[in-house]
Amino acid sequence: MTSISLVGLSSSDPIPGEFAEINFAQGEASLGTGVYPALLLGGKTSAGSATANTVIYGPDTPVSMSTESDVIALFGTGSELHRMWRRFTAVNTTTPVYAIAIPEGSSPGAATGTITFTNSATGAATGRIYVGDEFCEFGIATGDSVTTIAVAAKNAINAKTHWPVTADNSSGVLTITAKQAGLRSNFVRYFAQIRPGGVGTTVSPTASTLTSSGAVGDSNATALATILAKRFYYIVSAAEDSTQLTALLSQVNTQALAVTGIRQRVFAGSVDTLSNAITISTALNGARAELVWLAQSDVPPCELAANMAAVYALEEAPLVPRLNFSSYGDDAKTQTNWKVKAPLSGAAPTRAQILSALNSGLTPIGVRTSGATYVVKRITTRFLNGSNVDYRIRDAHKVTICDRYTDDLIAKAAASLRGKQIADDPKKNEPVPGSTVITPRVLKALINRLTRDYAENDLLQRVGEIINGTLAIREASPTTRLSAQIPLQPIDILDQVALQVNQVA
Repeated sequence: MTSISLVGLSSSDPIPGEFAEINFAQGEASLGTGVYPALLLGGKTSAGSATANTVIYGPDTPVSMSTESDVIALFGTGSELHRMWRRFTAVNTTTPVYAIAIPEGSSPGAATGTITFTNSATGAATGRIYVGDEFCEFGIATGDSVTTIAVAAKNAINAKTHWPVTADNSSGVLTITAKQAGLRSNFVRYFAQIRPGGVGTTVSPTASTLTSSGAVGDSNATALATILAKRFYYIVSAAEDSTQLTALLSQVNTQALAVTGIRQRVFAGSVDTLSNAITISTALNGARAELVWLAQSDVPPCELAANMAAVYALEEAPLVPRLNFSSYGDDAKTQTNWKVKAPLSGAAPTRAQILSALNSGLTPIGVRTSGATYVVKRITTRFLNGSNVDYRIRDAHKVTICDRYTDDLIAKAAASLRGKQIADDPKKNEPVPGSTVITPRVLKALINRLTRDYAENDLLQRVGEIINGTLAIREASPTTRLSAQIPLQPIDILDQVALQVNQVA
C-alpha cells in the first residue's frame, strides 16, 4: 500500500497536529496568510546597550526597537545593525523588523584608511569626502594650512554620526577608523576631492579605496541558538563568509522540515569579486538562501542585503505577492523603492559576468550606462544537484509561492480538520460519513480548492495536472494519519522576449 513519508515524522509519532514538508526541485527536471517579519543579524558597538547573542529586539519585545533612537541606543550609532536598519526602513516601513546583535570577535581590529592633504591653500575651494555612497563637504579658505584643512574634514565626517567611521587628523593626514571592528570593517570605501582644483592644496586618494587592517571575525553560533524556535521569514545576515552563512542556512533548512515547520529564508550580500562571490554561493547552494552581488559597490554587503530583503518583503506583502523582480529599479514605479547607487569607482558587471553570476547562484545588480542600477534577476543560490547543474529552483519566486501555499494549507487544514474523526473513503453503496469524519477524499477536496484559488490569482500553472496528480491517502500505519502529496507547479516568470525582424523588401 502506498505511504507518504515526511522527514522526521515517524509512523510511531502520536502527537496530534498538521505537518508539511516542501521538497524543492522534485520530479523530472521540468497565497500566504499572516505576518512575515524580518530579522537582522549583525554587529553592535560598545556604545550600544543591547545584550548580544541572547536577546532579540523588535517592535513588540520587552525592550522595544521601533524607532531609530531605539536602534542607536541598543546597537550604537553607525554600527552594522544601525545601518542595516536604516537601509531596510528607507525602503520598507511595513514589515516588522527585529534584530539580534552578534558580538565582535576576541580583540578585533578596526579597519582604517588615510586621506592626505598636501600644501597650503592658495585659493578658496570646497573639500568633499566620500564614505560609502554618501559624502560630506567642508570649506577651504585661502591660506589654510594642511592641518586646518584636515581639521575641517574631520569635523565634517564626525558630524555624520550615522556613518560607519570616525575621523582624526595629524599634520594634514586624516585617519578614518571603522566604528565596527572586525574583518567586515574592511568593506568601507572612501576617497576625497577638492573643487575646484588649482588652489595649491591637493588630496589623495581621489579614487574609491577600501579601508584595511580590520581583523578577527565573529561567530553567529550562539545567536542561532537564540532564534532557533522563532520564525523570522526574511533573515538578513551581515556575514559574508561561508562559515556563518552555511551554519545559518543549515539551521533554516532543518527548521523547515515537517515536524518543526518553521519556513524561513536567508539573505546576504557580496561586493567582492565575481569568483569570490561564487565561492560563497556554491557553499550555500540552497533554495532558501539568496546572495545579492555588485562588485565594488560602495554599500557594504550587510547593507546591500538589508536593502534587497526590504524590497522583497515589501513587494511580497500583498495577498498576491510580486513574483517577477527582473529589472526592478529600471522603471518609474519601482525606482521609488530602489536605493542602490552605482559604484563610484565606475565598475559595472559585464554581460559575461552577469551570465556567470546567474548560472552560479548569485542575484546580480546591473549598472546602466546612465549610472542607474537595477536587479537583473532574482534567484536562489541553489544551482547544483551534487556536481550536476540543476536550475529547477533557480527562480526565487517559486520558494515564495510554495511557502505561502503551504502556510495557507496548514491554516485551512487546522481550521477544517482539527478535532475530527478519520475513516476510509466510502465504497460504492456505502453510507457517506458525517461532517465530523474526514476521509482522504475530503482532504483532497480541501487541497484542490486552495490549488484553484492560487491558480485564479496567477500563482500556479497547469492546475489540471496539479489536481490530477494530488494524492490523498489514509496511512496503514498509523491509521490515525491522513497524508497528501501535491505536485505543485508555481507559475513561471517572463524572462525574455525574442523578436526577429526580417527586412524582405
